[in-house]
Amino acid sequence: AGIATYFQQRGVKNVILTLDADGVYVLPHDGAPFSVPAHDIDVVDSTGCGDSFTAGVIVGLVHQWDLHQTVRFANAVAAQVAMGLGSDGNGVLSGNIEDTLRFMESTPLKTLSS
Repeated sequence: AGIATYFQQRGVKNVILTLDADGVYVLPHDGAPFSVPAHDIDVVDSTGCGDSFTAGVIVGLVHQWDLHQTVRFANAVAAQVAMGLGSDGNGVLSGNIEDTLRFMESTPLKTLSS
């Protein structure tokens, strides 16, 4: 949480930190911090997971989803890529938003204490 606060104090509105197998930590500008747990998957290759997470955030922004939905979606995109070989997940990621939304529903959100 310390590094997230550091960035927020320097003007970053919403801080999103990916934590590998520990999921994602989010410090929003207007609410309580929260985390999104990692998906329980067999990781084949993590190549491209960071880029795919960022792409998932962009999809959420374009669709004007709230921060929870955006981060959950981005986390699911990265998990799907990790299940395949190579930066595109070797075909595991269909490119269909609805498929990723269904996959995303398998991981609940948990609230962190401050």
